Amino acid sequence: MKKRLLFLFLICSILSYAQFELDHTYNDAKVTRINLEYSGEKYYEFRSATNELVLFNADHSFWKMIVLPVPILTEIYGLSIVHVSESKINVDANLEIILISGTSPFEGKVISEDGTVLLNVPNCRNLYLDELPGLANKLVANLQDGTSNVYSVPSLVLEHNYSEGLVRRKQLENSGEKYYLLDKVAHAAKVYNPDHTLWKSIDLVGPPDWNNVSDYLMLTETELNGDSLLKVGFNYYYYTPISTNYVGVIVNENGVEIITIPRCNYMYLSVIDGLATKLIASTWYIGWDGSSATTKIYSTPSLTLEHTYYGTANRTVLENSGEKYYQWQSYGDKFPIDGNVKFYNSDHTLWKDISLPVNPVTWNVYIYFVSETKIAADPLLEIGYCARSFDGEQYEWNGWVINENGQVYLNTVGAQEYTLSEFPNLGTKLVENVTNQLDPSTVNVETNVYLVDPLMLVSEFQKNGSTIAPNPAKNIVNIQSASAIIEANLLDMRGVAIKRASGLDIKSVPVENLPSGIYLLDLVDANKQKSTHKIIVSH
Repeated sequence: MKKRLLFLFLICSILSYAQFELDHTYNDAKVTRINLEYSGEKYYEFRSATNELVLFNADHSFWKMIVLPVPILTEIYGLSIVHVSESKINVDANLEIILISGTSPFEGKVISEDGTVLLNVPNCRNLYLDELPGLANKLVANLQDGTSNVYSVPSLVLEHNYSEGLVRRKQLENSGEKYYLLDKVAHAAKVYNPDHTLWKSIDLVGPPDWNNVSDYLMLTETELNGDSLLKVGFNYYYYTPISTNYVGVIVNENGVEIITIPRCNYMYLSVIDGLATKLIASTWYIGWDGSSATTKIYSTPSLTLEHTYYGTANRTVLENSGEKYYQWQSYGDKFPIDGNVKFYNSDHTLWKDISLPVNPVTWNVYIYFVSETKIAADPLLEIGYCARSFDGEQYEWNGWVINENGQVYLNTVGAQEYTLSEFPNLGTKLVENVTNQLDPSTVNVETNVYLVDPLMLVSEFQKNGSTIAPNPAKNIVNIQSASAIIEANLLDMRGVAIKRASGLDIKSVPVENLPSGIYLLDLVDANKQKSTHKIIVSH
């Protein structure tokens, strides 16, 4: 019980500014926010021990519970929900749920909320609703034997089985709807018409072992250059005595090689309305002397290498400042790292260099969003990220939302994932998944949902600029302030006062007798300015 209470203390988030307001905490649950076609904003939780799908209203009150008609699985990832909707699969009033059994025997199902199994797909590794603007929805199942089924919607009748490989669907720029796959037996990329007849087959040249070729293909007509020929991109790897080597290749429909990118383990076309298309290639090297990752940016249609970023780089469009690239490196890269996130202009010149409050030697950083005006209405950059370290026995997670000046809007011990949830006509929410770090034998995950209001300003009680150290603290917390501190009030996370002190110039607060956990310290200086600080007590 004590461990459970301490865990609840440690996951509590401290809001330095008023942009975030804790809307609700779902205990022992990983919750997903959705916007249903008829019923609007909802949240859902899947309870794997009982196969219950529980849905909540926008105000987090209970809405309905659906018992899924599948055998109870005890594995942590034995069953997963991949889709919940009301009218995308059929137009009745019931919810439709797509779920996957991730442990043998593999199975995919489409289930109505009344318990009716609308579709059962044995040996299914992946089942998803394929939605393309202007086209009818399709249901695609990737099977354990490396083949694929395509089902019509809403009838869920099997249209076609692709025996050659794992199929995907795309709306080509000139030729419209197509299905495409990699045939590893024929060493070819095959493209099919909407009626599943063969349209084009393109011979590919890869490694001796075609099991080392990625199933993912890049398919385009005019996004890469101006001609109308079909282009196919694919990746493969091969081994040498001292390294693992990755290669990315793009060829046209005549088999003519357009570009080969050494060490490329993944590539994609960055297509943004109003901006030039870029080819972005993630390159990865694994050798006897360690590993390294870079990101290469190529212009189109020339496919000239514009720039190489050392580490992981993404392209984005900011609300005020337009096209930017941001790059960071994590522990394990061969290249020197400083723990900063660097932002670059469209010509790859440095724009901003922002320090993150983590040690780059021991922490891996995962950036979940960057923005300018989504968190606060000022023009400062905002970054939401989580960082992970490993002490040899278990992982430790922390999450932050900060601005470019280092101001912490949100910091949660144990946060391992952020989702900035945005739906048309609904308020923005920040969904935060938090793990239990005190007991690695458990699988407990909390979900915090925050309201986000960029127009809210700094509260009056946060103005005086005082600082505290050390933090975390074991015995004493020292206070530094330009003006003398005359009041110091220590509160627990419920806001209950634990200690109160007054004086002419308070320099410290003892905490050696407090249980480990998170506390709030309210300070008032001689000018009657107030500030609130988070204190982590750790013995």
